This record gives sequence, structure tokens and C-alpha cells, in this order.
Amino acid sequence: MMEVIEAADCSVQGESVIMKRILMDNLLVWLNSEDRKPLILRGARQTGKTYLVRDLARQSGKKLVEINFELEPEVAEFFESNDPKLILSQLEMLYRMDIEPQNAILFLDEIQACAFLLSKLRWFYEKLPELPVICAGSLLEFALEEYEDSMPVGRVTYRYLHPFSFAEFLLAIGEEKLAANLSDVRKNMTIPEALHRRYVDLYRQYCLVGGMPAAVKKWVETRKPSDCLSIQKDLITSFRDDFNKYRKKIPADLLRKAMTSITYQVGEKFVYSEVDRGSKHPAIKSAVEMLEKAGICKKIIHSAGNGIPLGAEINEKYFKLLFLDIGLLMATQGLSPINDEQFLAVTWANNGALAEQICGQLLLSRHFEDDDDMYYWQNTGSGSGEIDYLGQDGIAVLPIEVKAGVSGSMKSLHAFMESKGLKKAVRFDLNRPSVQEVRTMTTQGKRAEYTLYSLPIYMAEFL
Repeated sequence: MMEVIEAADCSVQGESVIMKRILMDNLLVWLNSEDRKPLILRGARQTGKTYLVRDLARQSGKKLVEINFELEPEVAEFFESNDPKLILSQLEMLYRMDIEPQNAILFLDEIQACAFLLSKLRWFYEKLPELPVICAGSLLEFALEEYEDSMPVGRVTYRYLHPFSFAEFLLAIGEEKLAANLSDVRKNMTIPEALHRRYVDLYRQYCLVGGMPAAVKKWVETRKPSDCLSIQKDLITSFRDDFNKYRKKIPADLLRKAMTSITYQVGEKFVYSEVDRGSKHPAIKSAVEMLEKAGICKKIIHSAGNGIPLGAEINEKYFKLLFLDIGLLMATQGLSPINDEQFLAVTWANNGALAEQICGQLLLSRHFEDDDDMYYWQNTGSGSGEIDYLGQDGIAVLPIEVKAGVSGSMKSLHAFMESKGLKKAVRFDLNRPSVQEVRTMTTQGKRAEYTLYSLPIYMAEFL
């Protein structure tokens, strides 16, 4: 049903745990913007979109008028009109309430159930700009694809909500000072050993709890790994229950197999045949594309890395897939309940792929929007060699290496830096921050000289 939440409430729909999200600052800027457009909040299901909008109303002192179109599809008839004032008048009569546009937020939740409403957003922007309008939905990406031609281009704006980052996890568990200190570490590139060990311990908690709001909330409440695992398995089940809604031509069983296979192939070139030997390549490809559209995975595309833009030289046959969340990845792989002593040890059972997943997830949480591409490099000829991620530093390519522990070979990075003539690279590992001037010989006997910025992996979002 439609809900009206007064801003004076100190909690959000009974939530006892305040879940601070970094995107909130961005939403407050949007809310106070003079040229504010209706906002479409995107992201995978269960990442906290509804909670975030409710908290926005609470923090801004505005009344939230929330309509869930899965629960009340009949209300969509009101929006067939192109007159926002008439729509508000009808809502006031239906719910016996007053709606003052300048003191309210209209929240159209689960809008994919009535996707034609997306084309109506232009009228709120043009005829009733004083009313903030936000749309969200668990399968919104599919609705956006289907109604792309009728979207009010230039009259809506987008924001994307990811799972909790490490900094947000710290805020949720009451470590506000440690979260704030990460910015200082980034600026000064120094951190005392005792604080570093504390960050590493909390980072390992984050690895298993992950960033899904429900799992983070349960961890805050009980600090029991088994309780978090139970929540994670429920979330996985809810994702799988959605599979029948994606596309009738793609069997739900194949989608389940693809989702599981993605977790086992994280950090590696994705191989379609590993999903299901009995299914044809086009069918598996379609299943993976559906999962990517649902936000369950993110494609990391191969780039030659010769220059900017990175997308100018891609090889579509080579790509990796980043999973939605590290905690869900663990649970999808069949992790059993464990006790507190085993909690930290199990985190590193699959070092390299796990570290690459976490680093990518944290990079994605701050540095990429929904439609932004992410890149990596891999030797596609004879011999091995891979750079985990490729970023951009001004007009230069920025190689990003990820190591699970405190040491590891950098032969691929040395060779890449020499062959591309680059002067700056980043490495994420479990060491404290440092800046090194690398002077070394590659395995081909060529000299590589560059500056290496080494950061602890828990700081990936602060790159």
C-alpha cells in the first residue's frame, strides 16, 4: 500500500539500525538543486534503495509519499494523465491527505510493474518541478531497456546504489572514526601498524559478511557468522525466485547454473562452457546477459591498454565477471555455518580470486556508474600475463594489480609498464601504504622504470 512517512520519525519503518550510505550526500545535493529532475534510482535488488529514499525524507524533513506499484497496481491509472497536479489531487482524495509539493517527496517504488509511468516523468519535470520525484524497482533495468524509446531524455537523472562499501560497513558497525580516517590515510599515505592490523581484521569481517544491507544489519545485531549466512542464503533464494520474471525464453535452471558458475570463475577469463556442458553457447550467453542486467554480475572487458579511451581496443572474446557481493559469493559457493574462530581463517581459502572480487567491488562502489565499463588486460597471445584492472589517470592508462597477501610476483606488471611506456601504477595488497620507485628488468631483459603506489586492499574505494 501507499505509505506516508513523517520526517519527524526517528526510525525508518521500524529499523533499529541506522544504515548510513555515502550516496545520501549526493541525494541531498539533488534534492536541493534548483534544476532538479525526477530521479531514477538504479541497482540490484536488496541493495537498500527503498530504505535510502525513506532515510532521505527523514534527513531532509520532508513527507514521503510512497506508492508501491506491485502492491497497488491500480493506482497507476492516475498517472495516465499528463497533468501532475491532477494526479496529486487524485492521490489526496484516495488517501485522504494533503500533499504540498515543496514539502514532500513522491516515491514511485517497484515502478517496473507499471513501466509506462517512466515516460510520464517528463510532465513532473516540466509542469510541477517543485515536487521531488524518485523512482526505483527491483527489476527496473529490464523496464528501462523495454521503454528506452519513450524515456524522457534530458528530463530525468540517474543514481546507482551498490552494496555497502568497506567504509560504509565501518559506519554501520560503529567505527565512524576508522571510516573517517581512511581519507587521511589516502592523503598522507601513512598509517600506524596497530591501526593497520585493526583495519585488516575488520576488512576480513567484511569479506564474509559482505555489503548487502540485510546481512550487514544482522551482523550489527548479533555478530554471529551463522546468522549472516542464513540471511545471505535467503537473499540468494530471492534472486533465484526472480529468474522466472526475467525472460520466458531463458530457463530458470540455466540462470541458476550461470549464477553459481560466475562465483567459481571470478578472477578468471569467463568460459561459457563451464556453466553447463549440455547447453548451447547462445543460450548461456543470454543467461549471463540477463544476470548482468539484473545487477548480479558486472562484466570486466579486455582492453589492449595502449591508451585512452580504453574501450577503443577491446577484445570481446576475453572478459571476466565480477559478482554482486563478496558475502553472497561465499554463500553461493556453499559455505557452511562456522564458529567465530574459523570466521577469519576461511576468508582466505581462495586468495587471488577473492581479493580481486573485493577490490573490484570496492572500486565499483565509488568510481563507476551503472553503464560505465570496467577493463582489464590479459596476454591473448603466447605466454601468460594479466593486469587485474585498468583505470585512467588523466590521459594515461593506470594499471591496477591486486594481491591477496603481503607479497607476490609482479612480473606481468613490470612487463606491461615497460611495453606501454607507463610511469605510474597501483597495487592493492595487505601491506601498509607506500610509494616506491621501481627500477627492474623484465623477464625479457628490458628495463622497467615507474612509480608504484601501494595501498591496502581495504582502501580500494579511495583510489
